[in-house]
Amino acid sequence: MKILFLGYWSANEGLSVSTIYPHLQVLAAFPFVDRIFYCSIERESTLPAFSIQLPKVSHIPLHSPPQQNVILNKVNDFILFPKKLNTIIAQEHIDLLICRGAPAGILGHLVHLYTKIPYWVESFEPHAAYMLESGVWPKWDLRYLIEHFGESAQLRTATAIMPVAEGYRSVLISKAVPEEKLMTLPCTVDVDYFGFRETTRRQVRAALGLADQAVCGIYVGKFGGLYYDEEAFEIFRLSRQLIPNFHLIILSPQPAEEIRKKLMDVGFQENEFFVDGKPHHEIPLYLHAADFAYALYRPSPSKKYLSPIKIGEYWAAGLPVMLSEGVGDETEIIAAGKGGVLFTMKSVQTALKEMRKVVEAVSKSDYKELAIKYRGRRHIAQVYEKAFALTAAKPSSDIYLQTK
Repeated sequence: MKILFLGYWSANEGLSVSTIYPHLQVLAAFPFVDRIFYCSIERESTLPAFSIQLPKVSHIPLHSPPQQNVILNKVNDFILFPKKLNTIIAQEHIDLLICRGAPAGILGHLVHLYTKIPYWVESFEPHAAYMLESGVWPKWDLRYLIEHFGESAQLRTATAIMPVAEGYRSVLISKAVPEEKLMTLPCTVDVDYFGFRETTRRQVRAALGLADQAVCGIYVGKFGGLYYDEEAFEIFRLSRQLIPNFHLIILSPQPAEEIRKKLMDVGFQENEFFVDGKPHHEIPLYLHAADFAYALYRPSPSKKYLSPIKIGEYWAAGLPVMLSEGVGDETEIIAAGKGGVLFTMKSVQTALKEMRKVVEAVSKSDYKELAIKYRGRRHIAQVYEKAFALTAAKPSSDIYLQTK
């Protein structure tokens, strides 16, 4: 069998490294999979070198020439890329298309209409709703309309749909999407790679100048859009105020100087924080130095259908999470007394006081067990096995999928 795996990000982006590469590795381990062609979308003028080395996997970058207008860029994607994908499918005799995320799934739908190839959409979330509710896209923005109608189309034509949250699977079933094609697959993590190491903790804390009694919070990711921005820095201010010997680590791709200025504007001294942008493979070092982590999502109704990979990474590293209430299946897990503390902007002070108790009371190994149970890599192979069986039972008119 030959598989084309389509991502919607650059091959070297953190999301690709953390969520696509592991899936390619699992696919390559199936004995009936002969070759995998991984297509990334590259928007910079120079194409990156592909760093992953896996048997059976070949990288085919799809270059998206930058347009003056982001809407024109989106339209160009959906005109140009289906033609390129159709050509690859014909030349390489592809049997199955796997799309990572609903934006990539729109391309999968368009390709399916032309080739009749079966396709899956994993990490299927209500992306259009996220962007609308977060104020990133207005309701009549062409990007919103394309995504909204594209998600509906995928639910009709994809062979397998893999939402990341069980709550969203239930919603889709209530909307008459066939239950057998819906397979929940959360964003998984390499628990051993992120697993807590005391030696690393001591080394990194020493390098950062942290005293033994310092309580360190860590935030990994961006500010704004789906996440809190100014509110996040108010939460950091209250953390400094309420937690003795507090120190903050921020690892973000956004400009470090801007983040440092915002921290100092809310009262931080230069020796009370560390801000930098680190590649994904270095993040565990800093997680080990921390005592708890922040997951600061801007609340909206559709956030309950998220599966933030960073929560799995935090748990694997032995960290309780301060999580915005209403995010993913994790809200129910934490509400049941496991994994951290929930908060709203009205309850930040109460949540921080509770976090102080949690940090002192719970063993790091307990959080690792949560990561294994809810975010372990075994979930990928288990769901793929079901999807392969379903796809083999429903061959397209042009291409018959065989699991030798």
